[in-house]
Amino acid sequence: MKTSNYFFSLILMVLVLGTTTTANASSTTHFFSNKTIEQAIYYMPPIEICDNGVDDDGDSFVDCDDLDCVEICSGNVSYCTTEAENNYFEWIDKIEMNTFSFESGQGFGYDDFSHMEIDLASESVVNLTLKPGYVGNTYEEFWSIWIDLNKDGDFDDAGELVYRNSLDGELVDSFYVPSVVEEITTKMRVSMRWESYSDCCGEIDFGEVEDYTVVLLPVNYIPEVCVPANNIALDWIESVNCEAINNESGQNQGYADFTQMQTELQRDAAYSINLEPGFTFGNSTKYWKVWIDLNNDGEFKGKFELVVDAKSNNSITKEFVVPPVGEIGVTRMRVVMSNAPDLEPCSADFSGEVEDYTVDILPLANFVKHIEEELSTSKAIEIPQPIITLYPNPSSNFINVDASTSDVAVKTIIVFSVAGKMIENRSVIDRTVTNIGLQDYEIGNYYLMVIDENNQPSYHNFSVLK
Repeated sequence: MKTSNYFFSLILMVLVLGTTTTANASSTTHFFSNKTIEQAIYYMPPIEICDNGVDDDGDSFVDCDDLDCVEICSGNVSYCTTEAENNYFEWIDKIEMNTFSFESGQGFGYDDFSHMEIDLASESVVNLTLKPGYVGNTYEEFWSIWIDLNKDGDFDDAGELVYRNSLDGELVDSFYVPSVVEEITTKMRVSMRWESYSDCCGEIDFGEVEDYTVVLLPVNYIPEVCVPANNIALDWIESVNCEAINNESGQNQGYADFTQMQTELQRDAAYSINLEPGFTFGNSTKYWKVWIDLNNDGEFKGKFELVVDAKSNNSITKEFVVPPVGEIGVTRMRVVMSNAPDLEPCSADFSGEVEDYTVDILPLANFVKHIEEELSTSKAIEIPQPIITLYPNPSSNFINVDASTSDVAVKTIIVFSVAGKMIENRSVIDRTVTNIGLQDYEIGNYYLMVIDENNQPSYHNFSVLK
């Protein structure tokens, strides 16, 4: 029935237009995939975007005298139209990107969800789930995702096709967010098409297309946070000492931003923080709370983000452990001292004081040790591990991860730096050869973790030369 509908639509198009067009994906487009060498370019350099109209040549944007930015600066940008002719048999049922989750259900072939904003961190790997909906039989669906990185009103520029893959059923995968130098709010287009990949514009036969808004955040971005207001600073935070932060701040009238002061904290490691109150009329019991914004969303509402909850009437030293969750990199630490035991991080109109600092969250301390032990072990492993060959190794341009001769299927390949930072995270289809571009890798050694069909990891290493 589905095929006959397709040919009927095709004949009708010929009668009306006198010609037919086929939407094919370009083999030279850069996106996060493991299908071909041309499609394996993983990292894109920072993208310049259009300015707000000031021709000053002093910012990181393209000014309005650039021809590509004329429409942006005049406010006349409009995106090309697209829709599915038939979304009865299959449609986009649900998408998930990190913590964002939206179940749209069967729409109208094209749905504009631009009122929904999805925050994506620059130079990060996004965990992705794409779920199709079916009226009956399941089909292999071909998914494409574009992001307008330079805000020029199209998805035609290099690197803007950020993801492409196909599967029969729910697809769980990941893609990489290219580097940006400023916060960007822009358009994202998600397309699901039966039988072949679609273009970003125009009509497709079977499937569905949805548009969203994404906010791309630069590396080490610290979001704006609430500022507690109208605090009565009769008592105040006199000093905060934690690792490299050693601040005798004194009275700051209820709130102070000391985010220029920074210290490094390691995941799953224990630290001490010394907190000293200041008094106007003599000491009394004070309640202390310290939050670390582990997911870097500016809200301090995460399950493990409250790391200190204590009381004292004098200086106090508390130990805390940095939870092994959240994001690696810089984020905010908030210290609150008050007369009340139940304050929230954004409470206002209370007697006390609030101070903000910056912490740089580092990976697990034992990460490299664990990998080195795995690489050097000679013990017998009961569960067979996949046979993996890395070549050329060392290399300067690319490296192939060859699992084609393995008896065990491979699911995931993850690359780590020697500091434990995740560089790449790729889904692998069974026993294939995956090409990883190294053009933007720094010189040095890297670890590669392979996860097989039994969810067992094996470890390998390679070197990058220039």
